[in-house]
Amino acid sequence: MASITERAYAKINLYLDIVKKNEDNYHDIITIMQLVSLYDEVHIDLVDRAPISVKCVNADLGIEQEKNLAYIAAQKFYDYLSYIPTARPHITITKNIPQAAGLGGGSADAAAVLRGLNKLYGEPFTTKKLCEIGLTIGADVPFCIVGGVYICQNRGEIAMSIRGIHHYNLLIAKGEEKISTAEQYRRLDEKFNNFVNYHYGIGFGGTISAYMGMRCRDAFASTKNIFDALYDEKSSVQRIKRIMCECDAYFAFLSGSGPSVVGVFPDSLYAEDAQEILKDLGVDSYMCVPISLEYNEMIEGKEPWL
Repeated sequence: MASITERAYAKINLYLDIVKKNEDNYHDIITIMQLVSLYDEVHIDLVDRAPISVKCVNADLGIEQEKNLAYIAAQKFYDYLSYIPTARPHITITKNIPQAAGLGGGSADAAAVLRGLNKLYGEPFTTKKLCEIGLTIGADVPFCIVGGVYICQNRGEIAMSIRGIHHYNLLIAKGEEKISTAEQYRRLDEKFNNFVNYHYGIGFGGTISAYMGMRCRDAFASTKNIFDALYDEKSSVQRIKRIMCECDAYFAFLSGSGPSVVGVFPDSLYAEDAQEILKDLGVDSYMCVPISLEYNEMIEGKEPWL
């Protein structure tokens, strides 16, 4: 029995806007995504003459295994394989990334399954092909395969690697709102008239230029997440942002469609202060650091930030 363990790193969105709504009701996006050091652990055992199986050892995902993106990723891998092996994976996931939080936890797990199976079978697919397979699973999966910091566009296609956040401490806190991503897009469609005559990408060029010049604080000033428009001042998301900024965060922003908020701090002590306040309010939060060009080392099990 062959086995492998992969880390599935969470992602954050440094910028996120919608370009247009298509006739099939899907939305083309433009975004900057970056990995962070918060991760799930995905262990894969190849078992001869056994079906694909997925279990989570420390959380109830609330879905049938066949609907888990990790399961779907394994299915897709075998669909694209040029031969039919007798072994199938038993996948065990240890969850650390909060669910339904805008951090891409399910996509990260799917990407880890694709990477792990590719290694176990002697790398039959290039990274580009894995990304093509990943795109059939979810928009965030290709990015979670390649990692680092990338501009992604349309339905998740990777466009260009750039510099992102460096040398900062991050605190990620999940707001209490529980709204599906599909419902969030529906609410945006209603708010922005299905994006007819919508002017997208405001500030995008300045954000990219600032990150490429390693002027992160300038980038924060020009960044945008369109889903912010759905959270009013009374929401837990905005309350978390205020608490982080009161604790001297350089910037606090929404990731994905939320409700996770990412605070960027100059020092871990400031982040710990914010974490204590949030804990007293019953808000879960996670200390982590950005991952950028070191990603290739990360997936080999090294931790260059230590």
